Amino acid sequence: AKNPGNITYTAQWTTATVVELTEADLNTLTYVPATKFVSPNFTSGKYSINNVEYEYGVNAFSSISAALAASSSNDVIYAFAGTYSDALTISTSDISIYGPNFNVDGTETRNAEAVISNAVTINASNVVINGVKLTGTSTSVTFGNVSNITIANVYSDAYKSTTYGSNTYPITFFSQSNVSDLVIKNSLIKANLSGTADYRPFYLNGGTVTNLIIANNYVDNVDVTNGVAIGVYSTAGVFKIVNNTFNFQSGNNTFYLGYTSNKCTEIWIKDNYFTSDQASTPKVATISVFNLTAGVAYLVGNTFEYCTGGNTFNFAGSTSAINVKYNYFKDCTYKLTN
Repeated sequence: AKNPGNITYTAQWTTATVVELTEADLNTLTYVPATKFVSPNFTSGKYSINNVEYEYGVNAFSSISAALAASSSNDVIYAFAGTYSDALTISTSDISIYGPNFNVDGTETRNAEAVISNAVTINASNVVINGVKLTGTSTSVTFGNVSNITIANVYSDAYKSTTYGSNTYPITFFSQSNVSDLVIKNSLIKANLSGTADYRPFYLNGGTVTNLIIANNYVDNVDVTNGVAIGVYSTAGVFKIVNNTFNFQSGNNTFYLGYTSNKCTEIWIKDNYFTSDQASTPKVATISVFNLTAGVAYLVGNTFEYCTGGNTFNFAGSTSAINVKYNYFKDCTYKLTN
């Protein structure tokens, strides 16, 4: 055989950048089986996270939108603390996004945040967003025709001016589609608005919402003169609005449920605290449950403080059993009428 002569082999070793994890990161990753990681500090190469290597552009990204574009069903995205200004559209089902405040209530002392400062659109089912912050005046969460959505442990001072019909409102959670099995819980939801702003943190109209849970949230809008805390025009299934605090000025209705259609089998409005936060300027807190003709409603154990004007409860068009029990009125000038 012919001698090929001298052959030179060159080997190149690359060292992955070790990502220093905070206590919040470690706590979250103990419970969250992340498959993709996002950090504004990621640029290129490989990153070692918990002694596992991740490659930039494959399973490590500098933006959440890039991670979503590369995701398939059952991917779990972990966003490190930092600011993410890209608009997000979730079009793949069974996707989860977690931040460093996983399972930290929105009202508690928070860790450094994964901050989302642009619009979030959810067009796929079985989606979880947990432990992030929403901020900015162009940021809202919009739901398409989806089911099984959970938003939890979020700190939000975000809203987006959104046109519905002939009106434009600052809104945080919005839909004009059919949504089912939506859960929003353990979050602080407010907007830094004042004056005549007509803030609507939960405005789910144009489609039917079936099975809704809004629980353990703090909703703050006391500095404006008008708004609707929860507006759902077409309702179905079981609605549970429980254990929330509404420090809210409605101007008319704090809750506006079933005005177009109400096919709920059960509505629970239970153990909520309604206040205007100040005795000198009491605000309106009317709960309206319209057109309930086949289900049953329970308005139980709620506290109303510094509330005035309008009616406490409005049941226009409702002929089903509505149980009003054990509600407490403190420093209110209410009349309990229909």
